[in-house]
Amino acid sequence: MSKACYNYINILWTVLSVFIAVTVTLSFFQPSWIVDRKSFTQFGMFKYCHRAVNYKKLEAYETCKLYGEFESYPSKAWKASCVLYGAGSLLMCISALLALMALTMTTYSCGKKLTVCTGYIQLIAIFLMIAGQVVFPFGLNSDLVQKHCGPAGQFNAGHCNIGWTYMLAITSTSLAIFCPFLAQYTDTNNRRQQHTFL
Repeated sequence: MSKACYNYINILWTVLSVFIAVTVTLSFFQPSWIVDRKSFTQFGMFKYCHRAVNYKKLEAYETCKLYGEFESYPSKAWKASCVLYGAGSLLMCISALLALMALTMTTYSCGKKLTVCTGYIQLIAIFLMIAGQVVFPFGLNSDLVQKHCGPAGQFNAGHCNIGWTYMLAITSTSLAIFCPFLAQYTDTNNRRQQHTFL
């Protein structure tokens, strides 16, 4: 029976990679990047939501709409941001799967090569996600945002606020910076910290 080798750094790197892949994907698909608390409007990477409240019946209806075709995005900056952050999120998901695969490798050379390669993939993903987050505020001067947020401009959301998913994206990307460094130190040949399981 083959035995998979792991150490504490390898486990930490794998858990962190999976956690970050989940959080960046969640933040990509949620529409709460920019939030207007007065009109209950939320803007995300590729869709926006508006909540209509009926105070007499104590009911709320939320309708979400995609921005439509890629050509009909509110701004070119949001197109670029969607592509950059989406590509980074996809690469983080791929790297999380590779990290799980590396955790089960039985030979040192294959596992080490895979972790180093995965670390480079994570580094590229981090740069893409950072670029997507930096580009996103340039799209705040679009007509759609100004319609709901008032006099908004680049890096000025008018009377709207930064939403929880934008903050989650920033936090997740900040944590992701540790992944490529941890990938370089997942030495599964270190016998002092090595454990085996069947």
